[in-house]
Formats: sequence, structure tokens, C-alpha cells
Amino acid sequence: MSKQPQSVKPWDTKRFAFYGAVLGVIVTIVHGYDHAFWRPYHEGDLLTHVLRQMILFVTSGTLGLAAVAVIRNWFRRKP
Repeated sequence: MSKQPQSVKPWDTKRFAFYGAVLGVIVTIVHGYDHAFWRPYHEGDLLTHVLRQMILFVTSGTLGLAAVAVIRNWFRRKP
């Protein structure tokens, strides 16, 4: 058994960005159900609020998980 480190396959940044976008959509749906059933939204149009939240959550999830993949690949690169 050798002591050489095994080659580490880099994470696919595009795939992680997609996973972040899906996570953002799921969070938006849960947030929408929260407003629909438990906490009514009274400060304006609910559709505008949900669309803004979707843009925020999808963008944040995409950038966040893509950044995680980039940072992980950066740390795991071969010297």
C-alpha cells in the first residue's frame, strides 16, 4: 500500500451553480408557503415580493455554491 495521495477529482462549478439555483427555488417556495399560510404579507403586492425573493435566493444560491466549488478546487489543486 503506497503513501502517495490519490488524485482528487475537481468539483464541477457549473453543476454546483445549478444545485445552488435549485436550492434557491426550494427556499423561495418554502418562503412563499410561509407567507401564504402562516404569516400574511401586508406591505404590498405578494407577487412582487415573491419574485424579488426568488431573484435574491436563486442568485445567492448560485453564487454561494459555485464559490464553494471554486474554493474547494483551489485548495485541492496539485502543487
